[in-house]
Amino acid sequence: MQMQNEITAALVQQQHIMSLPPRDIPTFEGDPLHYRAFIKAFEQGFEEKAGKVDSLYYLEQFTRGQPRELVRSCQHMAPERGYAVAKELLHKHFGNQYKIASAYMEKALPWQTIKSEDVETLQAYSLFLRGFCNVMEELQYMQELDMPVNIRAIVSKLPFRMREQWRTIAHDIMETTNQPACFIDLVMFIERHVRILSDPLFGEIQESSGVAGIKTVSGFKAQPRNKMKGNVVATTVTSMEVPEKTKGFASDPGKVERAECLCCARGHSLEDCKQFKGKKHKEKVLLLRGKGVCFACLCVGHMSREQPALELSETSHQPTSLKTCGHTEASQDRCVLSILPVKVKSAKGNRIIKTYGYLDPGSSATFCSEHLMQKLNVTGRKNNFHLSTMGQTTVVTAYSLTGLEVSNLDSNDFHVLPEVLTQTKMPVNVNNMVTSEELAKWPYLSKVNIPNIKANVDLLIGTNAHRILEPWEVINSRGNGPYAIKTVLGWVVNGPLNGNCGASEEELPLAMVNRISTIRETSKPSQWRHVGSKDNPADDASRGMKVSDFLNNHRWLGGPTFLWKREEDWPRTVLDVSVDSDDQEVKKEVTVNTISVCDVAYFSDWRRLKTAVAWILRLKVMLLAQSRKRKQMEASVANCLEKGSQGSSRRT
Repeated sequence: MQMQNEITAALVQQQHIMSLPPRDIPTFEGDPLHYRAFIKAFEQGFEEKAGKVDSLYYLEQFTRGQPRELVRSCQHMAPERGYAVAKELLHKHFGNQYKIASAYMEKALPWQTIKSEDVETLQAYSLFLRGFCNVMEELQYMQELDMPVNIRAIVSKLPFRMREQWRTIAHDIMETTNQPACFIDLVMFIERHVRILSDPLFGEIQESSGVAGIKTVSGFKAQPRNKMKGNVVATTVTSMEVPEKTKGFASDPGKVERAECLCCARGHSLEDCKQFKGKKHKEKVLLLRGKGVCFACLCVGHMSREQPALELSETSHQPTSLKTCGHTEASQDRCVLSILPVKVKSAKGNRIIKTYGYLDPGSSATFCSEHLMQKLNVTGRKNNFHLSTMGQTTVVTAYSLTGLEVSNLDSNDFHVLPEVLTQTKMPVNVNNMVTSEELAKWPYLSKVNIPNIKANVDLLIGTNAHRILEPWEVINSRGNGPYAIKTVLGWVVNGPLNGNCGASEEELPLAMVNRISTIRETSKPSQWRHVGSKDNPADDASRGMKVSDFLNNHRWLGGPTFLWKREEDWPRTVLDVSVDSDDQEVKKEVTVNTISVCDVAYFSDWRRLKTAVAWILRLKVMLLAQSRKRKQMEASVANCLEKGSQGSSRRT
């Protein structure tokens, strides 16, 4: 009875197994990452049911490429031995512990850097590392993963905030256990963060876009720029003249650039600081240079050497002429640009610099000031560029920087910038950005917050960094007011602040259009033109002119007069290219016949030289054989003719 029950249970179990769907055995193509899963599925699917002969042929059927060639090489052996050797060869070439670990690391290293709050990418990375850990734990080869160089490579793909937290956890593990953090600790740390970010109630902490007056921009796509290879364009508009009704300081230091004294940090301006007035001249100069303050107007954001001189009255401390420091007052016709505070750092360093960045959709390249390059302590490849403006084209030297990263002022989520070109100064300054007092005049912009920092505009981001310029939210303008755009770096405001952005008849707006292209080596000499010394303003500085004559010379700033004419009217230098045949300096034409011989130095090694000599000797033997054969044939023909003639004479 007991035997019958066992047989019945076995039949029922067999029936259940037969009712299951067929197993899907994967095909192995030689990837070490898939070897363990394939070999286990094959052993359970075929090896336990079929014999050694059938298993060997099934193994060939479920392999491709190099694995199949290895299996085929074992089919001439005895079935049992052939199957065992085939499995051993597959394990040796594709299932080695070190090869599997190396394959996982090669897949982990090119993994894209995970952005903050990107749950999907972080979860995919977590699942990949968990599978990596499970395989290595099964192979008992975890010591390879616990190496610091491998852990650092994996941590480098995490967001900056997670890297900071992991640094603290790794330090705590070292202090409590006196052992360094292991790979399994890192995997558990990442899995915990995935669970936190995936929390259904409090996982999503980003701001909601469902606010009245705000339209979320979805599917925004930057317009494709003209495909002018090697050219970049940067455009900005500033005003150079100040109308009579806006005379005053170029900028209000209390509103834009500082809320306290730069010397004693108290609530007054620098020019009213008694402590600053009591310093020696050398100490004042060092203080102003260290703070980046203009010597002319005591404002941050520009230097006096870059602008015309500014004269101040001793009583009113106001400018006495229209020669401002190159910056217009926030007047009746003030327009603002997309300027916001950012943090910049190099991917190879940890130093973070706070500065202002200008998001310029009219530029197809990204620029930074040489001052920012020096602060970051980075350098790049030096190159020459064509700098074309409205009136002239010049050649400038700039550095090409790579590996710079930028982030929001309140975040550590850095974004990689494309190639960055350096300039001595930027075309905009902090006077072109909106202030908090000006934002308060527009109630529909109450959500916009742009912090103020003590810095200059040292970064210009163009459309080649399109993800940084991509709008997340847009607050449309009302009336003739400005509009605001939220980007990954924060809010920016554009447009007129007082309803009128046009210049009056007394003003002369200056439109600066910079076009930069790398000098190509394919330029033809026919495109070059010689400018005589008398027409070249660059030679004026070397002629011993007086300073007064030099400053009054309009040609130094305006350029040669012929440049203002049509190109057809430009002076042309006629060059006499005729050559006198009797001139002693003219070289005579000489014809030389040479015979090329085999140069021994042409061959890279002794074997190649011997091979070439052997071919030459073989050719010599062939030519000699043909020559001898030809002579023998000629001799035989002559003998035949002679014998024929003798036979004919005998018959006659």
